[in-house]
Amino acid sequence: MLTLKSIQPQVRLLTLLFIAFFSLQTHAKTSNEFRLSEFYGGNSLLRLNGERPVQDLGIALSPLLTVSSATLHLKATSSIAMLQERSILNIRFNNVTIGQIALNPNKPNLLADVTIPSELWRPQYNTLTFAASQYVDRCQDTNAPDLWSEINLYDSHISFDTTKVINQLNLQQLSKFFHPGIGGQRNVQIFTLDDHANSIVNKLAVPTVAQALALRTQYQSLNVEQQTINSNAIGMGPTDQEVFKYRESSWYVSGESNDDIHILVGNKTSLQQTLPKESLADINGPYLKIERTPAVTVIGQEPIASQIRLIVSGLTDQDVVRAATTLAYMDDILNPDESININSASNTRSLPQQQVTLQPGRAYTLSELGVTAINFNGPGLFTKKVEIRLPADFYASETDSIKLHLDFSYGAGYEEGSTFNITVNNKVIHGLKLDIKNGNFYHDYALSIPARLFEGGKNELAFNVNQNSVQLIGECRSVNGDYLHFQLDNDSEIEIPTVAHIARQPDLKLMGQTGYPFAQYQTQNDTGIYITQEGMRSAALTMAGKLAQSSGNLIPNLYVEMGIPEALTDTAMILATPDDLSPELYGDLTTAISNSKRWPYRLQNKLYNRVTAKKNSDLQPNTATEFTNQQSTLGDFSLLLAAKNPIADKTGTLFIIAAETTELLTERIEELVQGSLWSQLGGDFFAWDDAKSPLIVMQVSSAYMLGEADSWTALGAWGTNHPWYLLLIIVAVVFMFMVLTWLLLKLRHQKIKEDWEE
Repeated sequence: MLTLKSIQPQVRLLTLLFIAFFSLQTHAKTSNEFRLSEFYGGNSLLRLNGERPVQDLGIALSPLLTVSSATLHLKATSSIAMLQERSILNIRFNNVTIGQIALNPNKPNLLADVTIPSELWRPQYNTLTFAASQYVDRCQDTNAPDLWSEINLYDSHISFDTTKVINQLNLQQLSKFFHPGIGGQRNVQIFTLDDHANSIVNKLAVPTVAQALALRTQYQSLNVEQQTINSNAIGMGPTDQEVFKYRESSWYVSGESNDDIHILVGNKTSLQQTLPKESLADINGPYLKIERTPAVTVIGQEPIASQIRLIVSGLTDQDVVRAATTLAYMDDILNPDESININSASNTRSLPQQQVTLQPGRAYTLSELGVTAINFNGPGLFTKKVEIRLPADFYASETDSIKLHLDFSYGAGYEEGSTFNITVNNKVIHGLKLDIKNGNFYHDYALSIPARLFEGGKNELAFNVNQNSVQLIGECRSVNGDYLHFQLDNDSEIEIPTVAHIARQPDLKLMGQTGYPFAQYQTQNDTGIYITQEGMRSAALTMAGKLAQSSGNLIPNLYVEMGIPEALTDTAMILATPDDLSPELYGDLTTAISNSKRWPYRLQNKLYNRVTAKKNSDLQPNTATEFTNQQSTLGDFSLLLAAKNPIADKTGTLFIIAAETTELLTERIEELVQGSLWSQLGGDFFAWDDAKSPLIVMQVSSAYMLGEADSWTALGAWGTNHPWYLLLIIVAVVFMFMVLTWLLLKLRHQKIKEDWEE
């Protein structure tokens, strides 16, 4: 066989130059342009009402980026009743005014370009502020309906030129590469050796690395691609070290040099021909190293470009898994070196999920939840939202209560209509009038909230204060209300009761919000993601990373495995095409997606609902008993199905993601993990064909409870999900009691009759 190594050096060099010439790619200059709607959580039409409205937009920026120029392209509309000489839209960036635009009633539609000075940009987080001064009359009502302007955030955008600057490459910089802000890396390549195909490196270490990197992107999706390096190709490179430093380079990466980072995973033995001797000598156990590989230059050309890589290695495969786990848990800022050897790692007794949720049976101050003292100044409606993250399987009884102990105060001068309202998940649970003219102070203001108003996962506790100032009578007499002041101390407490840990399944919304049941509060068993074709491995790693993001922490024992075994893990996910799935897998399921599909059409199923349902409990009870069997394809859409696991040793949930081809499945999962689609997960039957919105969301499987609880709580939970059965049991018990009462009365009557006869 003819190999590159057997060719004469001169011919070999010419061959490499020929390959290098045709492999060079020209990159068009990409336009860094972001819609303002990407930085705002509300409606894409921002409405500024009142006399002096102010709205902030947070713009996150990777710490590695330097902005050389930036321009804000603004599209807005204002009321035609404005006084042009006094009505102004002020634009501030990081509290510095960068633009003042007059609101002209004769030209209410506004288009403007505002330059954002490059020196105002800060690493990490920036604030873009729209502050309007709106006047329609000399003696106007501050709440007049014609005091408004609108900014079209979808059509407005920021365009800028940036440069990525890496002053010192070390492990401290790792989080900066995957920063959730602008410039953060959203795609990553993981390279493994082909001799790891069936090892725990491929099964455990690589999914752990995918989770570790996805956790660094926080709320942004991360697409993971795994590639296998052919170990036989390692020795095919030229041996002339004066021409090529082949082993030191990233010869396995195609494309030009860039500032994205890739990952190389393998034990020391497998990397013998891939790393320089200096790096190999440093590997004495679990090992992490970040480095920039040298470019290979031949007569001014670079057939092998310089790249940035992270090495996850160790002496053994188990060492590689421990290194990957350390990568998931470590604080990058504490590692100023290029490489570290992990000598040992202490195992915490509590499960990872217990570190990111509030623990039942404990009390927390607002400061422990990361909330500083809350101060509201001036007139208007103010809101402070606090995230309360509870275990996903948080199950409270009707008598359980969450208690609030608040310390708050307000100053003098509050007028009629001033209120303090508290909401839980947008439901008002308490209100208080701020009607004492000289102000008041409340210490240990106790509230008892039904625990069932809180759900497993993320909850929103909001403090809303409406501050009205004194209204003076007379022409143009008014008080601006700047003296109004409300304060909620952060030593206020929230007390969580001790509850059971059971959850209603299947529930795609709960999985999307918390990663449950892959991440659990009480136990963490092995969890498998099974693929039916090798080309699905990258899609499986992308899903593993998204599940870790949803749970807020590493999911231990989550692995990726080729093939579908006879017995799955209790909680499992299968990635497949319809042809890969056996009909036996669907013996007890209401929906099947093998060659012969079983669809729950809406005329047969009253449970047909789109994503307008706010939560799974809004979906109607399933009354469908018949389903349509047909021979068909999935076409361009993909399907996510959840149901009770039919081939597991214990009760668990099985998730199946299917598409017509492997390539289409990878594409659809890349769409699914994006926030716009992931946030719309619901029911147990979810189909989509783009990243914007699902085709259909349904709840078609019978519900069951998953978790651990005492017998009475489990019975209550069962009754909640099977009310008709519970009603029948109650009727049967009442009937038996009536029969027993009738028999006892009959016996007593018979005895009295016998006594009379005697």
